[in-house]
Amino acid sequence: PNAERGNPYIRPNPPPYTGPGN
Repeated sequence: PNAERGNPYIRPNPPPYTGPGN
């Protein structure tokens, strides 16, 4: 996700979710 306004840092993107059996 994009960094929110006023956020001092950029949050890393979560790992891609492919469902069970990943």
